[in-house]
Amino acid sequence: MRIFVAHDFTRPPLRGYREPFKIVEVNNTIDFIFADEVHGANNLLGQIETMIVEADACLFDVSTPNRNVFLELGFARGKSKKYSLLFRPASKWLVKLGFTDGLLDVPSDLRGDRILYYSNKLSLRFQLDELVKGLISAADLSPQQEMLGARVEDLLARHKYGLPKREIADKLNLEPSVVGGMLNVLIRQQRVKTVGSRFQTRYVKAVGPVEAAE
Repeated sequence: MRIFVAHDFTRPPLRGYREPFKIVEVNNTIDFIFADEVHGANNLLGQIETMIVEADACLFDVSTPNRNVFLELGFARGKSKKYSLLFRPASKWLVKLGFTDGLLDVPSDLRGDRILYYSNKLSLRFQLDELVKGLISAADLSPQQEMLGARVEDLLARHKYGLPKREIADKLNLEPSVVGGMLNVLIRQQRVKTVGSRFQTRYVKAVGPVEAAE
């Protein structure tokens, strides 16, 4: 799943703004694609429009009155893309003193849209986690993801007491982050369940016959 993200690049709403995106990205089978990841200096808008069209969903951070973000939001709306807004309210005292160009509230004509409010990196990560969970549970898996899910299920079916994530990754010769994302999907689809404590979590096939472990 690819999620297009637009925000003010000259003044990001938070220091270390993209760190929560990276954490959520590695924990799920998704890619956050940022609008400044275009190649070359020619036809930048055309490249960004293509990124929006090809994305499964879009996120627009409207914490600052950035014209490019609103332009890209308008294009996404015109293409009937699934999107949500990110918003970090500015401090009213800093606004009064002229130390920020952030907004106190979402522009009135956008308040009917889905808005994910955040105040720091922790709350931003929480909002992204919840958003991604909803998108993944509602989306159909691609053929490649479905094939990976089948491989994980087949492996767990041969291990009655389940396996930890690291061992699943080793046996399938895959990165733990990829396996972790796939396991999250399978758990939400009730195809896999967890057993054990937090630091000794094992994953077990939730349905179907289980053969003896090899």
